[in-house]
Order: sequence, then C-alpha cells, then structure tokens
Amino acid sequence: MSVSKFQLILVRHGETEENVSTVVQGQRNTKLSEYGLRQAKKLGEYFKQQNLNFELVFSSDLERAAVTCREIVGTAQEIIFDKRLRERSMGSSDNSTLAEYTEEAKNAGFEGENFYFYTPDGGETIAEVDERVKDFFINHLHQMVKQDFNVLIVTHAFIIVEFMKILSKEFNCSFPEKLRVSPNTGYSVFEIYFDEKSFTKAYCKKYLQTCHLDNFDKR
Repeated sequence: MSVSKFQLILVRHGETEENVSTVVQGQRNTKLSEYGLRQAKKLGEYFKQQNLNFELVFSSDLERAAVTCREIVGTAQEIIFDKRLRERSMGSSDNSTLAEYTEEAKNAGFEGENFYFYTPDGGETIAEVDERVKDFFINHLHQMVKQDFNVLIVTHAFIIVEFMKILSKEFNCSFPEKLRVSPNTGYSVFEIYFDEKSFTKAYCKKYLQTCHLDNFDKR
C-alpha cells in the first residue's frame, strides 16, 4: 500500500479584547482587536513571503477565527468553515475571567494544571471536544487530502492543544517542548503521512512560531 504525505499548518486566531483582559470566550462570537487584525495580516504577508500556498483551508466559523483566516489567505481563496473547529463550549463560565474559572475549578477539586479538566455547568467535557476534533481530523480531513497538499486550519487555543494530543497519542508525534497554549496567530507545522485507509505518522516541523511578529509594534 502506497504512503503519501501532506503538510498541516495549525494557526490560532488573532488577539481579541477578551484575550487581553483574560476573559473566557468559549463559543461566544467575539471579535478581533485592532492589534489582532494586524497580527493576522502580518501572518498572511509572512506566508506569502515564504511562497506558501494552500490547497485546502479550514476555519472555525466563529468570527475571531474566520476573520483571521480571511486575512491570512485573502479574498480569492476558498475557506471551508466547520463547527467542529469551534472553541470548547465553556457553559456557565463563558464571560468569566480566567481567574474566576480557575477558582471555580479549584473549589470543585481541580487544582493546579488540572483546572483544564473541569467542566462548568452546560460546558463541553474534554472527551466531547476530543471526539469532535478526532471526527474532523481522522474521518473528514483524511478523505480530502492528497499528496503534497498544504492544509491550513485556523482555530482556537483549546482545539489546537487537542489536535496536538491526538497527533501525539495516535500518530507518535513528538514536540520540542511541553504542550502549551498557542499565542495569538502562533502557527505550528506538521508533516503527516497517510495511506488509503488512515493517517499513519506525524512529525512536528515548527512549534507555536511567532516570527512574523518579530519587531512588530503593538501600538
């Protein structure tokens, strides 16, 4: 059975005012800040300088990701919007500050880094998020990729972590450092091998890069 490969580029959306004030956004349809919009433009310019073109482009349908994606690829490129790429639903903790959320998690017995596993009332569990990300990646994306495709996915912090966990657990992908939250417009590049039945192996080539923002004034 022949083995092919493609390149996957994972990008987190640009900065929002909620990011600055550390407010939990979940699946609320928040907007990019002025700086976040400029971040997205800079990443698009950087990819063009690298002569990086995309055969497939996917984005969360939430505005902060959708606008980031459009700024990166321009108006002529087709973008496939997919709800499975939305941020984790945070239920009753939506619009809370991160400090309030972690305190609530602590009171529920999830201390330290374990706050990640706490599910607020009405929110998605880790398992539910993992299931929809796997469904998109393993079932949907595998049917669409071809040899040497460049695939762009613009999504959210929690979803990027889930993608990386899947790449690590299912396809033995290793990372240069411990998994952490991507900075806004941070991008990671993976080389992924596949056959007719499934993805088979993944390699991390670049991890949470922000070189496009070097010497970039936030004002």
